[in-house]
Amino acid sequence: MLLKMENVKKPEFVVSSATAIGLIGLGSFFYKRSMDLENELTETKKHLSSVVKMTLVLEKRLNELEQLKNLPAAVQEQFNKTNAKQQQEQRIFAQTVSDYSNEVNTILKDNGISTIEAQ
Repeated sequence: MLLKMENVKKPEFVVSSATAIGLIGLGSFFYKRSMDLENELTETKKHLSSVVKMTLVLEKRLNELEQLKNLPAAVQEQFNKTNAKQQQEQRIFAQTVSDYSNEVNTILKDNGISTIEAQ
C-alpha cells in the first residue's frame, strides 16, 4: 500500500492527513498538559502535607507552651496547699504539746510537786 503521487494530490488525502496530524498534535499537547498538571498536583500534595505536618507540630508546641505558662500558677498553688497543711500541722502539734504540758503540770501540782512555769 504505497502512496501514489496521484493519491497525494487528492483533496481527501490532504484533509485526512491534516486531520490525522492535527489529532496527533492535539493528543500529544493534551498528554503533556495532563502530565504537567499531574506533576503540579503532586507538588501541591507535598506542600500541603508539609503544611499539615508543620501545623500539627506548631499546635503541639503551642499546647506545651500553654502548659508551661500555667506551670508557675500550679506550682504556687501546690506550694500554698503544702504550706497551709504544714502550718495546720504545726498548730495542732503546738496545741497538743501545750495540752500535754498543762496536764503534766496539773498532775504534778495535784501531787504537791512544784513546777517552773514558762515565762
